[in-house]
Amino acid sequence: MRAHSKERGVALSGLRSSGEGGFVLIAALVILAVLAAIVTEFVYRVHVSTSRASNFADGQKAALLAGKGVELAQEAVKEMLKSGPNIAIDKDGLIFTASEGGASVVVRVHDELGKASLRTVYPNGVENGRTHPVLSRLLEGLRIKGREGLEDALADWIDGDDQPRAYGAEGPEHYLRLKSPYEARNGYPGSLGELLMIRGFTPEVLATLKPFISPYNTDGLVNVNTATMEVLLALSEEMTEELASNLITRRMERPFRDRSEIMKVPGFEDAGYGLMDGIRVESRIFSVHSNAASGEVSREIEAVFEAGKGVLYWRRL
Repeated sequence: MRAHSKERGVALSGLRSSGEGGFVLIAALVILAVLAAIVTEFVYRVHVSTSRASNFADGQKAALLAGKGVELAQEAVKEMLKSGPNIAIDKDGLIFTASEGGASVVVRVHDELGKASLRTVYPNGVENGRTHPVLSRLLEGLRIKGREGLEDALADWIDGDDQPRAYGAEGPEHYLRLKSPYEARNGYPGSLGELLMIRGFTPEVLATLKPFISPYNTDGLVNVNTATMEVLLALSEEMTEELASNLITRRMERPFRDRSEIMKVPGFEDAGYGLMDGIRVESRIFSVHSNAASGEVSREIEAVFEAGKGVLYWRRL
């Protein structure tokens, strides 16, 4: 589903499918028309800005365009949410593209509340009965080795004491003995990058987990309108691929507007009861990956924003 603007050669690409066939039905055509207008104006503003300083290096142009891509994502999501907080997003996320001359940008948006929470224990060290089982099942489902060590190390990173769990790690016996020592946070991770400081969370492990976990899901409720198959399977021991597929098919037709609506999905007449306390259907916090290119140079930016409240995280890659 792609809207075009002949005036400036602008293309808006959104609602791309995850390869399972069909397109995610997120918004009416009028919404797409509005988003196409946003992209058209967006690219025009970038074109004017860079044209005024024609001696800018391609790298500077790409960096500017990548930053503007985050602004595009915020505006696009703002327009979508005008019709309500219930939107459906598939595994690939919302994808917007824009181009002008030799410059282009690809922006990908995901819902952070459709991911598993990292707050698996409370600050006092007591296990969180809502979030810990979900992350544990997710690690198992993704076949990540050393699951117990990751769970315990994360819990030790969060809790306020210096007593390591059986497979965990605390400051005195591990982090403070490293070549470049540091203390455990004794608090919730503030970003995914912080996980690399926790024992066992290697770059390879983080790369596998990154699409499915979020430090911004603070209450542990998972949005069933946007969660991937992997996260849906982690919500309950009773969840099967067939049930998760039924749920995804239903939300692609029409986003859930109330948690109780999942009870009407085939197979959830009974299984749905156990999910009520662990799910949500609204979106408000989104992550953005903006990749811009000018000539032979590209620049990337990762950001997280809360709709209506601004940017929570920003990093140039």
